[in-house]
Amino acid sequence: PIMGSILSKPIAIMDMVFYYNIVACNKVIYVGRTFHFNRRKQQHEYATNHPPLFSWSTKNNTKLYKRIRELGGWEKVSMNFLEHRKCKSKEEMSDREMYWIHKYKSPHLCNSYLL
Repeated sequence: PIMGSILSKPIAIMDMVFYYNIVACNKVIYVGRTFHFNRRKQQHEYATNHPPLFSWSTKNNTKLYKRIRELGGWEKVSMNFLEHRKCKSKEEMSDREMYWIHKYKSPHLCNSYLL
């Protein structure tokens, strides 16, 4: 598994999960989850501000980061805390993320599995 990925964490420490969205032009373009809200915000900002050197590279070149760059960069979006919730399983964690995705679902949502 990818180092630092939520799915690579043992279930025993999967308790409090932050859910958040990223908003641009008054529209939610992304819904995500993390164990460390501030660290994840810094990671999103870094990935947005450091595009890959080569167009074929996938590092920092996801649909989300491309879209944020098109909109003018990280300064043009906001990352908002939605909820801090205790989860007892990966399935519960994913189900709650899907709840938020469906709540904000719009043609502008950049979650790759919704495009």
